Amino acid sequence: MLLFVVIFNCTLALINFYVAWKILRLRKTLANVTQTLISLDRTLYNIFHPAPGYIYKAQQGSAALRDRYSKLEQQLQQVKKLLNLLNIILGIWPKISRKQS
Repeated sequence: MLLFVVIFNCTLALINFYVAWKILRLRKTLANVTQTLISLDRTLYNIFHPAPGYIYKAQQGSAALRDRYSKLEQQLQQVKKLLNLLNIILGIWPKISRKQS
């Protein structure tokens, strides 16, 4: 009976040592994962922290470009009207000059 208790206790001690060793390895692995995630968080923060400023500048640039494009479209419409008017005048001009001569 005493031999059974001693063997059983030694077996339990070995199992406990194995579990403790596995927990220690798991703890080290989790510590490495934690350090990796902290490093990743810092890197992503450094990358994305200035992004709102860049987005705001890009929005301002886009708005300015839209305004400029709108003005150019208006100018293009005016030039088209002027060219159409000139075309009409040049089309009528020979007819008027023939009637006068």
